Amino acid sequence: MILREPIPARLVRLRPVALAAGIVGLAAALAYAFLVDQVPFFQSYLFAYLFWLELSLGSLALTMLHNLVGGGWGVLVRR
Repeated sequence: MILREPIPARLVRLRPVALAAGIVGLAAALAYAFLVDQVPFFQSYLFAYLFWLELSLGSLALTMLHNLVGGGWGVLVRR
C-alpha cells in the first residue's frame, strides 16, 4: 500500500513562479534561436534531445530485459 502525502503549501505557492520562469526561459531560447546565429542553437538542441532520448531508451531497455528474464533485481532498480 502506498500512502500519498499532500503537497506542502510552500511548493504549491511556487508552482506559478516555476511556470512563469519556464515560459520566460522558453521565450528567451526561441528569441535567441531566431535572432542570433542558428547553427550553434540547433546543435545544442540536437545534443540535448539525443541525451534525454538515450536516457529514456536505456531505461526502456533495462525494463524489457527485466521482464524478459523474469528477474527480481528490477524491484531494487525501480526503488
